[in-house]
Amino acid sequence: MTEWLDGSYVFPPRRLESPMSLSVRQGGFIDAGYEKQLPHGSVIAVGSATNGEEELEVILRQPVSWTDQALDEGHRYEIAVTFTI
Repeated sequence: MTEWLDGSYVFPPRRLESPMSLSVRQGGFIDAGYEKQLPHGSVIAVGSATNGEEELEVILRQPVSWTDQALDEGHRYEIAVTFTI
């Protein structure tokens, strides 16, 4: 995650030491589930065709550390995640 203030990323940015990861669990219509680290990402699930709506539980994991930099008041860490089906 990267430092954010008033609608945009800060430069030079402060970042959390560890990257966020996304994953899904195998099961149901999900034939294979993968864990990928952001910002690079990639395919997190491969599945079979369905005959209607299916729910997919996406797991976001963000490790934090005491050594991560504290941000100034009003600043926050942010990341944008885009899903393509």
